[in-house]
Amino acid sequence: MEFGCFVQILDVSVDGLLHIDSLRDDQYMMEDDGLAWIGRRAGRRLRAGTQIRVIVTAVNPIEGLIDLELAEDV
Repeated sequence: MEFGCFVQILDVSVDGLLHIDSLRDDQYMMEDDGLAWIGRRAGRRLRAGTQIRVIVTAVNPIEGLIDLELAEDV
């Protein structure tokens, strides 16, 4: 999606939104085919099947929405 990507949290079997504005480790641009986000500086590629660590930043149980951010690598 142009505004971000949906992430499946495997441990609890729910989906959340990783909004493009929350990707602060690089400036991400969507590939021409719309299948991945690419970081301009580091070249990190986020696409279907990529495993990432996320942090839940907001939950709206009434609307069933979960907002996520990338977790910093340790």
